[in-house]
Amino acid sequence: MNDPMLELAKLALPWEWLTYFDVEWVEVIDKLKEIKISLVEKNDLIPKELLKRVKWDKSKVSLNWYCRPVEIIDFPLRENSTYLIFKRRQWKQSWLDRDHEDYKSYVNEYSLHFEWMKTTKKFWLFLKELTWEELDEFLSTFPSYKHPLKDNLQMVQGCLKLI
Repeated sequence: MNDPMLELAKLALPWEWLTYFDVEWVEVIDKLKEIKISLVEKNDLIPKELLKRVKWDKSKVSLNWYCRPVEIIDFPLRENSTYLIFKRRQWKQSWLDRDHEDYKSYVNEYSLHFEWMKTTKKFWLFLKELTWEELDEFLSTFPSYKHPLKDNLQMVQGCLKLI
């Protein structure tokens, strides 16, 4: 039987992400009112650059490890802060070890968030439409929200105008 939490998470996520990632686990932290959803890159998504290098022979490719996970904030679910943790795979040519001169890791690149912001793009576009007061009111409904220091107010407002 499928894990109901994983199935529910799949319903809450955009299909574009589920094309490239599988839901690995879901953690609900009641005390902090947080939901964490871990997504791992599908194991058949070998980077094209590497496949070309090995002349499309998948037997000459192996999983090297994983990249550092990327954690981004998404729309809240039922007043719970929602964090998505993306794990991308690193690939290599099977017969090469780290000491070989041709050794190289290969990864797929995804546009999960704006480079300078750790929120999903759609969530950021929603937040940037709010006034500073609306943004503060919206975010303050979440226990893990920390009001920015007054010194950071200009920086945050400047970032809101970038897009």
